[in-house]
Amino acid sequence: GAPLWVADILKDDVYRVPAEGVALGLHAGLGVPIKDSQGEPIAILLFFLEYSRRLDERLVAVVSAVSDQLSNAFERKLAADALARERSFLQALVDSIQDAIVVFDTTGAITLVNAAAEAMFGTKAADAVGQPITRFFPAGMSAENVAAMCATGAHESADSHNGAAPAVIHPQSLTARRANGDSFPIEASISCLYSSAARTSTRIVRDISDRVKHEEALQRQAESLAESAKELKQLNEELHRRQLDLERAMTARSRFYASMSHELRTPIN
Repeated sequence: GAPLWVADILKDDVYRVPAEGVALGLHAGLGVPIKDSQGEPIAILLFFLEYSRRLDERLVAVVSAVSDQLSNAFERKLAADALARERSFLQALVDSIQDAIVVFDTTGAITLVNAAAEAMFGTKAADAVGQPITRFFPAGMSAENVAAMCATGAHESADSHNGAAPAVIHPQSLTARRANGDSFPIEASISCLYSSAARTSTRIVRDISDRVKHEEALQRQAESLAESAKELKQLNEELHRRQLDLERAMTARSRFYASMSHELRTPIN
């Protein structure tokens, strides 16, 4: 794992220069390992001179410093690649969910949206990320209000579970706003994830426009049926009054006929 200096690789018993090196006339050589975060070599930097040379500690120190910088850069690249893979997996995961997913931080800035949210709000993820959450949701659902609700939800959840538990705000009926400014009804729940690394809130949204339209249609039908029932009741009451009038008229007629018959049968004195 330490740098290796060879004064003349043609005369060294351990290191054997390839035939190409002999043809090029290489002699002095320096090998410096590039290590990972665990100190394990992952690559080696090789330098050669066309002449023999004794150990140059200053040159070794300079190249070793360069190697350390390369090791750090390599680790950062590995970490960045791993993070990119995790983000790609997370994006694919949330994109597979049919409900719209909108993630935002404690400042209220959107950090992630899935494909369903793009379609629902009529926007691209690149345009939505960084926008305030109130761009698509009412002011009453700002980051501050959500934080207060999360704190209350976390307290209640912890009490019910006798310990720490994620805060979940159950679905609420709200009015959201698309990118073009059109309003539409939604049902949204919020999951609050607070950790030492970050605090994020996830809003799970479902467009209930069709359900609201159906409910409104049912309401109109119910109101129409109620009006028809009222009119039918009034008609029945009118028919009942007419039936009573008819019965009274028939009773009066019967009495009149009886009286006339009696009079006709009684002689005139």
